[in-house]
Amino acid sequence: MNSPYITQNNKPSGLCTFIGQKESVDCLKVFCSAAKLQNRALDHVLITGAEGLGKETLAQAIAQEMGVCSHSISAKKLKKPGDFVGDLVDLNDGDILFFGNIQNLNTKSECYEILSSAMEYFSADLTIGKGSSANIIHLDFPHFTLIATSPTEALVGRQLLSKFEIVIRLRDYSIPELAEIITCCANSLDIVIDEDSSTLIAKACNGLPRKGIRLLKRVSDFALVYQENIINKELTEQALNLICGE
Repeated sequence: MNSPYITQNNKPSGLCTFIGQKESVDCLKVFCSAAKLQNRALDHVLITGAEGLGKETLAQAIAQEMGVCSHSISAKKLKKPGDFVGDLVDLNDGDILFFGNIQNLNTKSECYEILSSAMEYFSADLTIGKGSSANIIHLDFPHFTLIATSPTEALVGRQLLSKFEIVIRLRDYSIPELAEIITCCANSLDIVIDEDSSTLIAKACNGLPRKGIRLLKRVSDFALVYQENIINKELTEQALNLICGE
């Protein structure tokens, strides 16, 4: 099985390879299939959950599932409207615009208003200049999909929140799910690991795939230095005790 977290091109190959979050992934498969059958853009998606749960990875999987181009934008870039309207205009119908940590976007800014209008109407009015010399330019945008992430819905401004037709709430992963993710990532990195070791690392990562992958890499360093051809239980226990006291 291909890992949904580390692949040859560092992107998931679709929702079918995403491990865990079964209920959410099953719903997303239906939503994506319906959009493709109707030859339309997927509705806007908000993915919430703690850091390290794989929100961006899931967004990449959705883009792969839809078979469309994915573009990224960040709150740091949105200082003034002109900084990002060009990105919106350059999108193609059906493209995905990924906005990580959308809660950092200032809800009182003109950028917020333009993005809100773009999400609902796929158009916006941009004010050029100030005072009596100001001009208003009407802009039309392709029918794109905004996939945004945030720790919780409560942190997203109410105006934007209402534009997300699909809200996915990620939960902590079970030990078996994490062990499967760690094993798949090990395979992608050409690391040989036994089942007991994957489970030990899974138990040490507090339900977070990102932490599990990080621990896997550090344990593999021990295997390399100790010239072990396989990450086994004894090596993993020793490494975890030194790394995090587990």
